[in-house]
Amino acid sequence: MTLYEILNVPADCTGSEIEEAYRARQSRSAHSGPLTRMVESLQLTAEIDYAHSILSDARRRHYDKSPCDFLEFHLIPIVI
Repeated sequence: MTLYEILNVPADCTGSEIEEAYRARQSRSAHSGPLTRMVESLQLTAEIDYAHSILSDARRRHYDKSPCDFLEFHLIPIVI
């Protein structure tokens, strides 16, 4: 899954589209349900935050050229 897919935006989106998608995804992921879904919600929130931090920054150009350099995030477990 790419960072663009996490935010549900196309690769040629603008910065304002990234911000809009980030806010929409954050508001949806913030409403966690039962405790069994809490860890999944936290993981999704972390992925959304990471995608936003890369795509809304100057690192976006580097990500577009070499997305594999940014995959290490998905290897970090969330421990509660």
